[in-house]
Amino acid sequence: MSLFKTNTQPDSIHGILEGMVAKAGTRPTVVAPGIARRALQECNFQGQRKIQRNRQMRHERCIREGRWHPEVSTISFARTPDGALHLVNGQHRMAAIAGVGSATPTKIEIIAAKDIDEVRRLYVMYDEPGSSRSDNEALIGINAPENLGLSNRVTAALFRAVALLLNDLEPMGPRDESLEARERDVRLSEMPDWAEAAKTYAGFVARADSDIAGKMLTQGVMASALYTIRYQPKLAKEFWGGLAENDGLRRNDPRSRLLADFRNRDTTNGNIRQRVQRVAVAWNAFFVGKDLKIIKCIEGGRIVFKGTPKGRGG
Repeated sequence: MSLFKTNTQPDSIHGILEGMVAKAGTRPTVVAPGIARRALQECNFQGQRKIQRNRQMRHERCIREGRWHPEVSTISFARTPDGALHLVNGQHRMAAIAGVGSATPTKIEIIAAKDIDEVRRLYVMYDEPGSSRSDNEALIGINAPENLGLSNRVTAALFRAVALLLNDLEPMGPRDESLEARERDVRLSEMPDWAEAAKTYAGFVARADSDIAGKMLTQGVMASALYTIRYQPKLAKEFWGGLAENDGLRRNDPRSRLLADFRNRDTTNGNIRQRVQRVAVAWNAFFVGKDLKIIKCIEGGRIVFKGTPKGRGG
């Protein structure tokens, strides 16, 4: 049963789709090419990426060769209280139906959304197995960089970092019972809480050379940095600002050792937990004012960042 009353006319594409779904219920409904074209033109979510022709053609071949299964996937619209429908999932399948030029059965669902922000959240929740929209496409599609006041690159890095921040700086294991950090909508809702720290960190990153800047925006490093900025903003400015500028750092300065670690290791491969640990080793030495000759991680050791809620080992 609809949660909102539709204000659309019966002959509008919104009204036509509502009628089709009401008649079909949970069964597939037959979508004519003209309806598919109108849905794409009049109902497509405003943040949608451009249609990828190869994906559309793959769906078209399935329809022409009789391999199309209307029960397998569902085309999804979100309905806002004004009665407008927004296509949030199935753009390429709709384009394929329009492209083949023949009526095609498929399932359609209409989900009630309280506002356009909820429509955006629904949009980023949908992924097609084996060919999912990228995180960057989703973030740009919902105007996340503009809303957070960050560049596209920093917004994407923040999205990745939030997964660790949600999980107490621990990577999600395959058997981890808490899936919260994996969910796009949960991570998106958490991003504004870290936006100011991310802006501060982006200022530090801008001072670094391109290679180090890239390392600073990797998941484990950025999550560690945002955590220290939140709980030790003054010291974090010295640590991350000094690391980025690298202006005459002594050889055994913890920041210098971390820079050397960045240059000598690939921060995008291997154990994510160790990437966080390496930052923690440098931070902890800097926090207590000690020199650091080598960054060494203990397998399975507790992640500790002195001066923060994770300030004690075990």
